[in-house]
Amino acid sequence: MIAASGLKKQQIIDESVEYLKKDPRYLYVFDEERISEVTMPQWIKERMINGYFRGRSGEIGVVTRPQVFGAKDSPTYKGTQHGQPFPYDTHIPFLLYGWNVKHGATTQQTYIVDIAPTVCAMLHIQMPNGCIGTARNMALGN
Repeated sequence: MIAASGLKKQQIIDESVEYLKKDPRYLYVFDEERISEVTMPQWIKERMINGYFRGRSGEIGVVTRPQVFGAKDSPTYKGTQHGQPFPYDTHIPFLLYGWNVKHGATTQQTYIVDIAPTVCAMLHIQMPNGCIGTARNMALGN
């Protein structure tokens, strides 16, 4: 449709980004393919990059103001949504319970990719070849 209209896809993306940047609900609006060029705190940028998957994600990325999203006619609507970099959207409790599971806790930042390596280490088995996380010692009793 874009080509048939005599327009360029990048032009539409760029104009859409500029238009959305005027909306006060958004802290950052960017072309997903050019996120490395966007000025934003590194921790936000890293999370947005990690959440992007070419072919499945949209063309334009947005970071809402903390705890704000909703319809334009209700800008004070508060809540959460998936895909935002803030703790209320990224914090996932990691609990292990069962026979031979050591009692413990940690304040060390743990990622979802750490679950499989931790379970594999507890079972003394090799991690799957696609595993990229790190086994968390608190579950191993070390």
